[in-house]
Amino acid sequence: PVTMTLGTPTTAGNCLVVCAANMGTGHAVSGITLSPSGSAGNFAKAAGIVSAEIWADDNCAGGQTSLAVTFSSDVDGAAAVAYEVSGLATSGLVDKSSSASGTGTANTSGATATTTQASEIWVGLSNTAGTITGPSPPWINTDIIDFDGSYNDTLATGYQIVSSTGTATYALTSVSTAWVSAVVTLRAAAAPVDRKSTRLNSSHLGI
Repeated sequence: PVTMTLGTPTTAGNCLVVCAANMGTGHAVSGITLSPSGSAGNFAKAAGIVSAEIWADDNCAGGQTSLAVTFSSDVDGAAAVAYEVSGLATSGLVDKSSSASGTGTANTSGATATTTQASEIWVGLSNTAGTITGPSPPWINTDIIDFDGSYNDTLATGYQIVSSTGTATYALTSVSTAWVSAVVTLRAAAAPVDRKSTRLNSSHLGI
């Protein structure tokens, strides 16, 4: 497995989003385990195809300090990036997703269907070889990870926080080689209803 030490212990109720890539075409992610609990939490695949996948743990446990990504078979090289996000839905988290693979310089996840709510975070990843650029803002990109020196396999990830509905695409430019990309849109939690304020407003209106 790929083992990752988290920057700070997790906060209960937040969401962990893990972008994982490996060298090859037959090594799917088989699971993700948190430590020190040793639990798989609520991790489930949210988007992607073999060699580039996004998994999410909605309503994660607190106090977790590391995680391990396990693959279905041995891999020659692998990498992962984890985001911890607050304020997301603790059920019905995944809204839309899109995944694609191909060869060439136009490296893209393809577009999702139109999202169903305005307030979301979109997360994308790409696994290819060699130099990658993009995507452009408003995407916020993490560092490119070169996880296999011989073949220059790379993992690129990024996210953007949105406030309106739309179609999400994670699109990059790479050298002319094989690539796999994916994007997922994750719902924010619904704002709580302030029932006291609602009653006061109704009284003021004479209802």
